[in-house]
Formats: sequence, structure tokens, C-alpha cells
Amino acid sequence: MLFVTFRVQVSGGKIKVSDPDEISEVTWMDKITAESLMPYHKNGISKLMESSASYTFQGHS
Repeated sequence: MLFVTFRVQVSGGKIKVSDPDEISEVTWMDKITAESLMPYHKNGISKLMESSASYTFQGHS
């Protein structure tokens, strides 16, 4: 299982899983809900949002 989180600002559109063989579910949720679902982050997910890592989409064009 790979669990990925992103900090985003939703501007529109619909949630869609484009590759169901690799992605089983996509869910948007507020930070409080996410915190309750990820107790293994000892300092909470809010602490994770204080830093970042770069990401370059390399999908098909």
C-alpha cells in the first residue's frame, strides 16, 4: 500500500481515478478528519505541512 497526501487548493472539477489498477480510492477530507485517520504521525499531519517535497508530473500527454 502506498499512501500519498497532497496539500492543495481545489479550484473545481471532479475526483476521478484514471488508473483503477493502481489507485483504489481518492478522497478529499479536512485536516481534522485526516488527523484522526493517521494516528501513526506522532506530531500530526499539520506538522508535515510545514515542509514540502517537489513533484513533477510525468504522465502521458
